[in-house]
Amino acid sequence: MIGLGKHETEELLAYCQENLRADEEGLLWWTLRGRRRSAGKPAGVITSHGYRYIGARGVILPAHRVVFALYHGRWPRGLIDHTDGDRSNNRPSNLRETCYVGNARNSRTYRNNKTGYKGVSQTVGGRYRASLYTRDRRLPVGTFDTPEEAHAAYVEASRKYYGEFARAA
Repeated sequence: MIGLGKHETEELLAYCQENLRADEEGLLWWTLRGRRRSAGKPAGVITSHGYRYIGARGVILPAHRVVFALYHGRWPRGLIDHTDGDRSNNRPSNLRETCYVGNARNSRTYRNNKTGYKGVSQTVGGRYRASLYTRDRRLPVGTFDTPEEAHAAYVEASRKYYGEFARAA
């Protein structure tokens, strides 16, 4: 796992526990009034990338890490993965600790994907290749006549190899 961020200290966790509360929807609310904040008001701002960030004690923190810390009583040791892929969904049930590999496995289909299916590419001969990727190499699943067949094979193989981090789309 990656380890704590340089600012994620026990003191900052105590400050967050004292001044913020997370509801079941994953939203953070200020509990105490202070400079540029009011008790009962939502905490943080949403960036152009879709993540919410919270300013606490001069440190800017991703809201999903704060929600995780409030629910588990500790900072996450690695990355936090949004299970459903929605960056703004910080429900505790949607957050899980992972590493770079697990996070990448749960990624969406890239915008520049020409077949429209995750894990599927077209060969020079016009057929469709399904592949999985590990840390350092491509694992061929098979070659198929249609992109749908290749995608079905990819989905089956990703569930087998990626487990809970498998994402079909």
